[in-house]
Amino acid sequence: MTHQGPPLTREEKAVNLMTNYTILFVSMFEEVFSTIAVGMTEATAGMGAAIAEAMSGESDGGTAAKKQMEKIKSQIGPEVSGQIKQLFSGIRKDVSSKMSESIPESKSYFANPTFDHGIAIVEKYDFALPRFTEKLSDDDLASYLVLLKSGDETLGKMFGELGSWQQSLPKPPGRD
Repeated sequence: MTHQGPPLTREEKAVNLMTNYTILFVSMFEEVFSTIAVGMTEATAGMGAAIAEAMSGESDGGTAAKKQMEKIKSQIGPEVSGQIKQLFSGIRKDVSSKMSESIPESKSYFANPTFDHGIAIVEKYDFALPRFTEKLSDDDLASYLVLLKSGDETLGKMFGELGSWQQSLPKPPGRD
């Protein structure tokens, strides 16, 4: 999916790439995401039990089980989405504040030609989502996270390339 609006500058692409990569990388290891996944698993198990009850033809015709299943379905989407958005928002604020702590140093850091290679890696992939070089919304980040956690091979390949690329980057300003 291509960017809509005025073309992004190289520096904007580099900053967005680092911000988005960092947010997703950190979120892969956040304990809270694991907790959300456990909750999703428990809800799925609850749906399985509800389906089994509904199919067993218990005395109420499975009506209670069907209602329980509908309740779980209606709650899990918005609840999980809200939790993920809240986490991304917190991570984004932390990453953004660290990047803007030293603006003159950040400008020279992102001017490093090594960022061109990272931008090229991202721009050769298309996931029908805005690219990592764009300012991603929480929904876009959540979509990437779901793809990554589901084992999407192409995204895994891109993430692997970005991981190798990141090793070649100079140390960020103030991290000597």
